[in-house]
Amino acid sequence: MYYQPDSMTTILERPGSDCRLYLSQVLIHNANDCHPNPGPRPQKFPCQVCSKACKWSKKIRSIACNNCELWFHTDCLKMNSAIYEALNNTDSSWYCCNCGIPNFNSSLFEDFPFQDNSLTTPTTPSGLHSVLSYSLSISSPKLTSSPKKKQPKPLSKNNLRILTINFQNMRSKREELWTLLEYSTPDIIIATETWLQPSIYEREVLPENYRFAARRDSKSSPHGGVAIITKANLDASELEIDTNAEFVAASIPCTSLRGPVIICAMYRPPDSNTGTMEELRNCATQVVSKHPKQPVYIGGDTNLPDIDWTSLSITGSRYPVAISSNLISLLQDLGCNQLVTEPTRQNNILDILATNRPSLVNRCTVIPGISDHDIILIDTNIIPQRKKPIPRQIYLWKHADNDQMTAHLTEFTADFTATHSPAIHQSTYFGTNSSWNA
Repeated sequence: MYYQPDSMTTILERPGSDCRLYLSQVLIHNANDCHPNPGPRPQKFPCQVCSKACKWSKKIRSIACNNCELWFHTDCLKMNSAIYEALNNTDSSWYCCNCGIPNFNSSLFEDFPFQDNSLTTPTTPSGLHSVLSYSLSISSPKLTSSPKKKQPKPLSKNNLRILTINFQNMRSKREELWTLLEYSTPDIIIATETWLQPSIYEREVLPENYRFAARRDSKSSPHGGVAIITKANLDASELEIDTNAEFVAASIPCTSLRGPVIICAMYRPPDSNTGTMEELRNCATQVVSKHPKQPVYIGGDTNLPDIDWTSLSITGSRYPVAISSNLISLLQDLGCNQLVTEPTRQNNILDILATNRPSLVNRCTVIPGISDHDIILIDTNIIPQRKKPIPRQIYLWKHADNDQMTAHLTEFTADFTATHSPAIHQSTYFGTNSSWNA
């Protein structure tokens, strides 16, 4: 009997690649997963916005929803790096738009039926029933964003900035003052309680880029004292006022106004003397009457906690009512608004800043002070006139006349030696030191 071996037995007996190829075909066939044109492999973690793969990459970062566990590219979500790092470094959860917002439907409106208590049967307007029965489905947009808040334009560095500071010994606060000037860069400082004496010079308390535009030291006591400090590049001039009160004023030329801006500094000591407030009133009235059309800023420490500046009323009795009412009537007569609304010492508004042009004030706030009083800071829309820096003259050495310089030094040496020779001044010659000092 003739035996015909099957094809598989024949191939298995053949060594080489034919055997391996045949076995591979058999395994694929028995797996029942044979596709003639399978195409590209689907992404394991596709982005729900761009459908591209979310991979582990430092350049292209991805984030997954904690609810549906779907992945998104941070670039597709317009997510900035700060939010991504905050979520990455904490245990906070993040939800996509599908999981983060509610999905409203018609049942929301069916829970609150319309009721009419009228005696007549209400009629349903045409189309109302269809609107109520419409299934409202909110789909999530691919990209979401919040509207950007319109931020105010930053003030120019040329705009006038004013600080009102109660020092309580300006000389001892020198380091704190210089640090404050470096970081806040004010143009004008209304200073009260400077505690300065005439023997204390300007450079002992101020840096080289600031100067006293007006200064009045206290004569009656070591405390008190007022001053107006300006930057050195402002052409400020003091306004002469004949008074014994602690009141000074200065004029600052401006380029944004037709005339100068008037700055006044005043200090009322914490006593019950009504004459002091009356003298300060006369000084302020005198200054404003001479400059009726110019912006005026009056600042300082009044030590009047009894005034409620919101209602312009007197709510306390720590000082005589006549003093508080005199200050209120002064500002009203001058047409000035008191801008400070926050306490400057404990719970009281002791330091004030008033102006007859509140529309020129961009911001008024209270910042921590360098004494037990806080500092008043205002930014204005006024641009002061500044001095242009004087150009510095630099000599170029390559253009120097070396021959003339050598001749001049030689002539000077010969003349000095001949004039101060020991033979000529034998009686007054004391050696090298004497000749050098000559």
